[in-house]
Amino acid sequence: MTTSIHRLVVAVLISPVLLINTSCETVMQNKEAAIGAALGTGIGAGVGAAFGKEKGALIGAGVGLVSGALIGHYIAKQERTRTQTTASVGYRPEQGNVLTISEATAAPTVAQKGDRVKVSFKYTILRPDEDQAQVKETHEIRYNGSPVETLPNNQSLDQGEQRITWEYPVKPDARAGTYQILTTAQIEEKQAASIVTFTVR
Repeated sequence: MTTSIHRLVVAVLISPVLLINTSCETVMQNKEAAIGAALGTGIGAGVGAAFGKEKGALIGAGVGLVSGALIGHYIAKQERTRTQTTASVGYRPEQGNVLTISEATAAPTVAQKGDRVKVSFKYTILRPDEDQAQVKETHEIRYNGSPVETLPNNQSLDQGEQRITWEYPVKPDARAGTYQILTTAQIEEKQAASIVTFTVR
């Protein structure tokens, strides 16, 4: 029985790796999602196997995969390069770091319990050097004006204009009402913020 469990866990851990290798282009666009899914699967399998049953390992793996995908479901798509953005806004290195958030939206604006709300916004990021920017994000979820959840998310992003999309899963038992997601971003001393609103029925 022990040998069978070990074989099952190994097989489950290898599966996301094979999946990653067969989807190189997608992984390069969203490394966090792939890594999150792989780590989630491994953790879930370990938890399930701890119960001492093959079925437990399978159930644990399934739960882990879903959780990992939620943690990593974040996509950054570059719409303009650093060179293009510098020319567009007339940036000069002596200005230091530049960070703005614009075009923030949430869809759908009216969601049902169990839906996934897609949050989208655009970063403009410029620095005196040409290195990636270390962006510290915080997504504060508010219900009828009161904070109920905080989701930290740190990213390394190329300079220029980046279109960010991620999904917030509305819980099946979520209360009906107005929800807001306040996104705060920081690069060293520079900060920017945006807020989107949706309703749950």
